[in-house]
Amino acid sequence: MDFQEARTRVGVDWYTPLNNLYRTKPTGCEVTEVGRGDGRLRVTVTGATPSFVQIIMAAEDESARTCEDCGNKGGHRREMRGGKILTLCDACEARTTERSA
Repeated sequence: MDFQEARTRVGVDWYTPLNNLYRTKPTGCEVTEVGRGDGRLRVTVTGATPSFVQIIMAAEDESARTCEDCGNKGGHRREMRGGKILTLCDACEARTTERSA
């Protein structure tokens, strides 16, 4: 999966961690799946080196601190209606809560 396709799976909100991952992807490694799960970026690859596995884990960890709606840092997890876990900053959480009320 190339970067442009991967980006459409998560949108621009997690562009930075995804971009960092693709910039450092070693030759012979292929990204097979990109998505969201439990308020985090989820990446599946084949042919990863141990150091690239660490980079993937760092990108997933960064996404857990990055708002899914606006990309601001300092996001935090909230369980929203329907049991879906999102990573949102305070402002986006307030807007989401207002829309669902």
